[in-house]
Amino acid sequence: MTKADLGRRIILSMIVTVLFAILVVTTVLYSHHYYLAQRLDALGQPEWSLAVLHWSWLIATVLALAVAAVTAIRLAHHILTPLNSVTDCMRRLSQGDSAARAHKAGSCHSSHCNSHQLVDEFNALAERLQGRDEQRIFWNAAIAHELRAPVTILQARLQGLADGIFESDKSQYVSLLAQTENLSRLIDDLRVVALAECGHLALHLRDIDLASEVASVVKLFREILREAGQEPIMDLEPGIVSCDPIRIRQALHALLDNVRRHAVKGQVRIQVKVIGDRVYLRVEDDGPGISHQSMSQVFKAFYCIDEARSGLAGGSGLGLAVVAEIARAHDGAAVCLPAPRGGTRFEMQWPVRSHAPS
Repeated sequence: MTKADLGRRIILSMIVTVLFAILVVTTVLYSHHYYLAQRLDALGQPEWSLAVLHWSWLIATVLALAVAAVTAIRLAHHILTPLNSVTDCMRRLSQGDSAARAHKAGSCHSSHCNSHQLVDEFNALAERLQGRDEQRIFWNAAIAHELRAPVTILQARLQGLADGIFESDKSQYVSLLAQTENLSRLIDDLRVVALAECGHLALHLRDIDLASEVASVVKLFREILREAGQEPIMDLEPGIVSCDPIRIRQALHALLDNVRRHAVKGQVRIQVKVIGDRVYLRVEDDGPGISHQSMSQVFKAFYCIDEARSGLAGGSGLGLAVVAEIARAHDGAAVCLPAPRGGTRFEMQWPVRSHAPS
């Protein structure tokens, strides 16, 4: 059914309804008119009085028809305008135009109007679809950007080895292995974020001594941090907590790697605290610090505070996003806060007794 057919049907239905109402009213008025005519004739009133009644009835009927027609047209316009707008926008959305938005009928000024609610709900849906499209485009571009560097380096190194430009020694293989490790870490981070966003990040919860787990990760990372001029300082409160030890180790590894890449030389304080029914895992550095505006954004995938500094420091741009998703999977959260010494504190917190997501 086309929009014109729908409009004609609505107007025709309204006119038929109005005509039926007029027929009923006319029958009643005619009966009343006949009664008055009989009374006037019995009282000997002049004929012009009866003519006045005839004309009054005729004029009232014509006015009623005119008002009914105008009302029917205005009501049909009020119904059809948002329906036509939503129909056009649905067609544009199906053709890939995610910026399409429906328009409201101008005759309805109430926010509770059904047509307004229809348009508002449709526009909200269109905005969500547009947001997902923009996010998909951003993710595709960001992933391609992150993959380009290690793949280009691998290709250049392998081409140089094949052409005899580089000597086939241990240092070349170590360099190639480092690039493959970067690729593997990027793929794993992408997998974690993707699984978390679709609600399928599985956890294998166990009761563990979190302090021991954290100490083992820091021990492995100690020399790497010291090479960057950073000294790890641990303040670990022993206690049994419920968590997925592999995911927590992955999150702590991402936090320490982030500090190594972006923090200044100095101390790196790693803390585990149990306060009430929640456990806190904190990593704090001595600077350079993060602006308050960026603190609420750093856990978004591929977010860069400083493009130039991030490019020099390396990294996939997914490490902190992985931390946030792992914290959420444990019914907790990850936050970024200013540190007392001018640096930055990254904090994960979750219930001591976590529950596996259903």
